[in-house]
Amino acid sequence: MQICKDKALANMIVAHAGVRVPRFEVSTQANPRSTAALREVAYPAFVKPVGLEASTGISQDSFVG
Repeated sequence: MQICKDKALANMIVAHAGVRVPRFEVSTQANPRSTAALREVAYPAFVKPVGLEASTGISQDSFVG
């Protein structure tokens, strides 16, 4: 259950097992994604907190164009 609470880690494990998952990027204050890397993201995108369960922390502002 602890692994499932980390969306990025869970996606990597599931993808490694051959299950298709949406493309994702992880950006943190300690390790932010560069502006150049963010230009490569397919927009529109949906921003979700990596460590919160279910839809906690998701709002209308989570959609990025």
